[in-house]
Amino acid sequence: MIELHDIELIFDNEKRKWPWSKPTETRTIFDGLSARIEEGHAVALRGINGCGKTTLLRLIYGALLPSRGEVRVLGTPTSAWKHPHPAVALLYPRDWVLQWRLTIRQNLEFFGFMAQLSKKDTAYRIDALAETFGVKERLEQRAWMLSSGEQQRISLVRSMIRQPQVLLLDEPTRAIDQASRPIIWQALNHLRKTEKMTIVVASHFDDEIEALEAKVMQLDALTQRAAESPLKVVKGGLA
Repeated sequence: MIELHDIELIFDNEKRKWPWSKPTETRTIFDGLSARIEEGHAVALRGINGCGKTTLLRLIYGALLPSRGEVRVLGTPTSAWKHPHPAVALLYPRDWVLQWRLTIRQNLEFFGFMAQLSKKDTAYRIDALAETFGVKERLEQRAWMLSSGEQQRISLVRSMIRQPQVLLLDEPTRAIDQASRPIIWQALNHLRKTEKMTIVVASHFDDEIEALEAKVMQLDALTQRAAESPLKVVKGGLA
């Protein structure tokens, strides 16, 4: 479960002291945003550029803390985390952290080791996810041989190796060809249902949102779409 309670986020140059900005320059991203996303739901963040989609994902991940209010993920406030929560995964566009001289399998085995999975569980997850995302035939190739779209698919596999309870995706199909996108979204929706995973995704495309069966949080207008959405409009935001 993800809970946002009266979130305000202000970027204040007085504190950050960026040399290229005026000392008094501030920007308010959220002002009183509240929301509640139940376990196993998929929610799509929509809105114009600069409305705060990526910023909201970073708040949920714990990479940013709000200026006011509280973000609670899986029952605990993100402000109490000393490190990223092991059950929460965040994938940025073109988030490719592969060792080019290693094979894809070796790269993924390293991330399984870092997630403290057994060798048996790691091998099972690699094969199952690679099959799901259509990259199983690439596992024995070295990373430098992959196209940008294949690297993005591998990044999806990497983010799900540890079987997260919350998956945060920032335009995950940006580098993937149009014909392959429906396969990716159907796979994500299948994994969401079978693994009871909560997915929050930033996307501009209606067909992707429909394939994921996601409800929509419209950040720029603070409205909702779909009659049975797990979100409802409240003062200053959604819940």
